[in-house]
Amino acid sequence: AEWGEVAAATSRVRRDALSREPVVVRVPVANTGDRPVTVVVQGYVAPVDPPADRPHRELVCWVKMQLDAGEERTAELRFDELSFRRWDTATDGWAVPAGPVDLVVARSADPGDEHGRVRLELD
Repeated sequence: AEWGEVAAATSRVRRDALSREPVVVRVPVANTGDRPVTVVVQGYVAPVDPPADRPHRELVCWVKMQLDAGEERTAELRFDELSFRRWDTATDGWAVPAGPVDLVVARSADPGDEHGRVRLELD
């Protein structure tokens, strides 16, 4: 399968709006073969200069699609509030930290399978 360009509707989002309006990242996927295929499009959050120890990137959403030979569809990854929140020891509760994050689209967890990134600013 071939993947097209990764696109997001926004590059800036208010943290308090994420519970109502997730960030949607779209990527076209085409089956260029002559047999049906199953494709899993994975979405990761990769913090940029995190203030605390955090994983390099975390799998937070995915879409599994079955495509017939010659079929093309658009995968939509939805990054909601749960995708970004972390435990805040200062407030003893969950919070979505402000600042830049990369939304990473990949075929698998292998860094070599990364397809594209979209920078998002959380206000």
